Amino acid sequence: MTTNKRIEYIDALRGLTMTLVVYQHINTYMGGKAILNTAIGEALLAIRMPLFFFISGFIAYKTMEWTPKLFTQLLFKKAKIQLIPTMVFSLIYTTAFLDKTEIYTSRYWFTIVLFIFFFLFYTISLISKEQVLLKNTLLVTLALAGIACTPLDIGAIWSFYNELCIWKVFKYFNYFVIGILARQYYPTLQKLVNNSYTNAASIVIFVVSILFLRTT
Repeated sequence: MTTNKRIEYIDALRGLTMTLVVYQHINTYMGGKAILNTAIGEALLAIRMPLFFFISGFIAYKTMEWTPKLFTQLLFKKAKIQLIPTMVFSLIYTTAFLDKTEIYTSRYWFTIVLFIFFFLFYTISLISKEQVLLKNTLLVTLALAGIACTPLDIGAIWSFYNELCIWKVFKYFNYFVIGILARQYYPTLQKLVNNSYTNAASIVIFVVSILFLRTT
Protein backbone atom coordinates (compact mmCIF):
# COMPACT_ATOMS: atom_id res chain seq x y z
CA MET A 1 0.00 0.00 0.00
CA THR A 2 1.48 3.33 -1.03
CA THR A 3 1.07 6.70 0.64
CA ASN A 4 0.74 10.18 -0.78
CA LYS A 5 2.68 11.75 2.11
CA ARG A 6 5.62 13.81 0.86
CA ILE A 7 9.05 12.32 1.50
CA GLU A 8 11.59 14.96 2.48
CA TYR A 9 14.68 13.43 0.92
CA ILE A 10 12.84 12.90 -2.38
CA ASP A 11 11.97 16.60 -2.43
CA ALA A 12 15.64 17.35 -1.66
CA LEU A 13 16.75 15.15 -4.56
CA ARG A 14 14.33 16.93 -6.88
CA GLY A 15 15.94 20.21 -5.87
CA LEU A 16 19.38 18.71 -6.47
CA THR A 17 18.52 17.70 -10.04
CA MET A 18 17.27 21.22 -10.78
CA THR A 19 20.47 22.68 -9.36
CA LEU A 20 22.57 20.36 -11.51
CA VAL A 21 20.67 21.41 -14.63
CA VAL A 22 21.43 25.06 -13.85
CA TYR A 23 25.06 24.16 -13.09
CA GLN A 24 25.58 22.44 -16.42
CA HIS A 25 23.98 25.16 -18.51
CA ILE A 26 25.85 27.97 -16.77
CA ASN A 27 29.15 26.17 -17.39
CA THR A 28 28.28 25.26 -20.96
CA TYR A 29 27.01 28.64 -22.10
CA MET A 30 29.23 30.88 -19.97
CA GLY A 31 32.54 29.41 -21.14
CA GLY A 32 33.07 27.00 -18.27
CA LYS A 33 33.25 23.76 -20.24
CA ALA A 34 36.59 22.89 -18.65
CA ILE A 35 34.84 22.42 -15.31
CA LEU A 36 32.56 19.83 -16.86
CA ASN A 37 35.61 17.83 -17.89
CA THR A 38 36.75 17.37 -14.30
CA ALA A 39 35.92 14.24 -12.31
CA ILE A 40 33.43 16.17 -10.17
CA GLY A 41 31.75 17.67 -13.22
CA GLU A 42 31.44 14.30 -14.90
CA ALA A 43 30.10 12.74 -11.72
CA LEU A 44 27.42 15.39 -11.40
CA LEU A 45 26.42 15.07 -15.03
CA ALA A 46 26.36 11.29 -14.75
CA ILE A 47 23.70 11.32 -12.03
CA ARG A 48 21.65 14.34 -13.15
CA MET A 49 19.23 12.92 -15.74
CA PRO A 50 19.06 9.36 -14.34
CA LEU A 51 18.19 10.86 -10.95
CA PHE A 52 15.59 13.18 -12.52
CA PHE A 53 13.80 10.31 -14.26
CA PHE A 54 14.12 8.04 -11.23
CA ILE A 55 12.37 10.63 -9.06
CA SER A 56 9.75 11.18 -11.78
CA GLY A 57 8.97 7.45 -11.76
CA PHE A 58 8.97 7.38 -7.96
CA ILE A 59 6.41 10.17 -7.81
CA ALA A 60 4.36 8.75 -10.71
CA TYR A 61 3.46 5.55 -8.89
CA LYS A 62 0.12 5.59 -7.08
CA THR A 63 -2.33 2.86 -6.20
CA MET A 64 -5.62 3.52 -7.96
CA GLU A 65 -8.35 1.76 -9.91
CA TRP A 66 -7.48 2.28 -13.56
CA THR A 67 -10.28 2.96 -16.04
CA PRO A 68 -10.25 4.38 -19.60
CA LYS A 69 -11.73 7.62 -18.20
CA LEU A 70 -8.99 7.95 -15.57
CA PHE A 71 -6.34 7.14 -18.17
CA THR A 72 -7.63 9.92 -20.45
CA GLN A 73 -7.91 12.45 -17.63
CA LEU A 74 -4.40 11.84 -16.32
CA LEU A 75 -2.82 11.82 -19.77
CA PHE A 76 -4.57 15.05 -20.74
CA LYS A 77 -3.37 16.64 -17.51
CA LYS A 78 0.22 15.64 -18.27
CA ALA A 79 -0.11 16.96 -21.81
CA LYS A 80 -1.21 20.37 -20.49
CA ILE A 81 1.67 20.48 -18.01
CA GLN A 82 4.47 19.09 -20.15
CA LEU A 83 3.66 19.45 -23.86
CA ILE A 84 1.89 22.79 -24.17
CA PRO A 85 4.61 24.80 -22.32
CA THR A 86 7.24 22.94 -24.35
CA MET A 87 5.66 23.95 -27.65
CA VAL A 88 5.13 27.55 -26.53
CA PHE A 89 8.67 28.14 -25.27
CA SER A 90 10.16 26.21 -28.18
CA LEU A 91 8.34 28.51 -30.58
CA ILE A 92 9.56 31.55 -28.66
CA TYR A 93 13.13 30.24 -28.73
CA THR A 94 13.21 29.52 -32.45
CA THR A 95 11.56 32.84 -33.30
CA ALA A 96 13.83 34.93 -31.06
CA PHE A 97 17.19 33.19 -31.56
CA LEU A 98 17.02 31.07 -34.71
CA ASP A 99 14.85 33.37 -36.82
CA LYS A 100 12.50 30.50 -37.55
CA THR A 101 8.85 29.89 -36.74
CA GLU A 102 8.79 26.21 -35.89
CA ILE A 103 8.82 23.80 -32.97
CA TYR A 104 12.40 23.00 -31.97
CA THR A 105 12.17 20.08 -29.57
CA SER A 106 15.81 19.25 -28.85
CA ARG A 107 16.19 22.10 -26.34
CA TYR A 108 13.29 20.77 -24.28
CA TRP A 109 13.65 17.07 -24.97
CA PHE A 110 13.25 16.01 -21.34
CA THR A 111 9.62 17.19 -21.12
CA ILE A 112 8.69 15.28 -24.28
CA VAL A 113 10.50 12.16 -23.10
CA LEU A 114 8.88 12.42 -19.67
CA PHE A 115 5.44 12.64 -21.27
CA ILE A 116 6.18 9.49 -23.29
CA PHE A 117 7.22 7.76 -20.07
CA PHE A 118 3.91 8.66 -18.42
CA PHE A 119 2.02 7.54 -21.51
CA LEU A 120 3.76 4.14 -21.39
CA PHE A 121 3.23 3.81 -17.65
CA TYR A 122 -0.45 4.77 -17.80
CA THR A 123 -1.04 2.43 -20.75
CA ILE A 124 0.57 -0.51 -18.98
CA SER A 125 -1.35 0.30 -15.78
CA LEU A 126 -4.63 0.36 -17.70
CA ILE A 127 -3.86 -2.93 -19.44
CA SER A 128 -2.71 -4.77 -16.33
CA LYS A 129 -5.35 -3.31 -13.96
CA GLU A 130 -4.57 -4.63 -10.47
CA GLN A 131 -2.29 -7.44 -11.66
CA VAL A 132 0.97 -6.24 -10.11
CA LEU A 133 3.09 -9.05 -11.54
CA LEU A 134 1.86 -8.39 -15.08
CA LYS A 135 2.39 -4.64 -14.76
CA ASN A 136 5.91 -5.00 -13.39
CA THR A 137 6.80 -7.59 -16.02
CA LEU A 138 5.66 -5.30 -18.83
CA LEU A 139 7.51 -2.31 -17.36
CA VAL A 140 10.76 -4.21 -16.87
CA THR A 141 10.49 -5.78 -20.33
CA LEU A 142 10.12 -2.35 -21.94
CA ALA A 143 12.99 -0.98 -19.88
CA LEU A 144 15.29 -3.84 -20.94
CA ALA A 145 14.19 -3.44 -24.56
CA GLY A 146 15.10 0.24 -24.34
CA ILE A 147 18.57 -0.58 -23.03
CA ALA A 148 19.06 -3.05 -25.87
CA CYS A 149 17.86 -0.55 -28.49
CA THR A 150 19.85 2.45 -27.24
CA PRO A 151 23.03 1.77 -29.26
CA LEU A 152 21.20 0.51 -32.37
CA ASP A 153 19.60 3.77 -33.59
CA ILE A 154 16.45 1.87 -34.50
CA GLY A 155 14.19 4.15 -36.51
CA ALA A 156 16.81 6.92 -36.77
CA ILE A 157 15.94 7.47 -40.45
CA TRP A 158 12.39 8.52 -39.52
CA SER A 159 11.77 12.17 -38.69
CA PHE A 160 9.64 11.42 -35.63
CA TYR A 161 12.58 9.48 -34.13
CA ASN A 162 14.48 12.72 -33.68
CA GLU A 163 11.47 14.97 -33.08
CA LEU A 164 10.26 12.78 -30.20
CA CYS A 165 13.82 12.09 -28.98
CA ILE A 166 13.18 8.34 -29.12
CA TRP A 167 16.80 7.40 -28.44
CA LYS A 168 16.55 9.22 -25.12
CA VAL A 169 13.34 7.29 -24.39
CA PHE A 170 15.34 4.09 -24.91
CA LYS A 171 18.21 5.42 -22.80
CA TYR A 172 16.31 6.69 -19.77
CA PHE A 173 13.11 4.66 -19.41
CA ASN A 174 14.87 2.11 -17.20
CA TYR A 175 15.49 4.81 -14.55
CA PHE A 176 11.82 5.79 -14.64
CA VAL A 177 10.84 2.14 -14.11
CA ILE A 178 13.32 1.75 -11.24
CA GLY A 179 11.68 4.78 -9.62
CA ILE A 180 8.24 3.19 -9.98
CA LEU A 181 9.43 -0.06 -8.44
CA ALA A 182 11.23 1.80 -5.64
CA ARG A 183 7.97 3.55 -4.71
CA GLN A 184 5.99 0.34 -5.02
CA TYR A 185 8.37 -1.46 -2.65
CA TYR A 186 9.15 1.56 -0.51
CA PRO A 187 9.55 -0.29 2.83
CA THR A 188 12.34 -2.37 1.29
CA LEU A 189 13.91 0.79 -0.15
CA GLN A 190 13.87 2.39 3.30
CA LYS A 191 15.81 -0.53 4.74
CA LEU A 192 18.41 -0.24 1.99
CA VAL A 193 18.73 3.53 2.40
CA ASN A 194 19.16 3.19 6.16
CA ASN A 195 21.82 0.48 5.78
CA SER A 196 25.32 1.93 6.07
CA TYR A 197 26.89 -0.97 4.18
CA THR A 198 24.54 -0.47 1.24
CA ASN A 199 25.31 3.26 1.17
CA ALA A 200 29.05 2.64 1.30
CA ALA A 201 28.88 0.05 -1.48
CA SER A 202 26.81 2.42 -3.65
CA ILE A 203 29.36 5.22 -3.25
CA VAL A 204 32.26 2.90 -4.09
CA ILE A 205 30.49 1.54 -7.19
CA PHE A 206 29.64 5.05 -8.36
CA VAL A 207 33.21 6.35 -7.92
CA VAL A 208 34.69 3.32 -9.65
CA SER A 209 32.24 3.73 -12.52
CA ILE A 210 33.22 7.38 -13.00
CA LEU A 211 36.91 6.51 -12.94
CA PHE A 212 36.31 3.74 -15.46
CA LEU A 213 34.45 6.08 -17.80
CA ARG A 214 37.29 8.61 -17.63
CA THR A 215 39.83 5.99 -18.70
CA THR A 216 37.80 4.56 -21.61
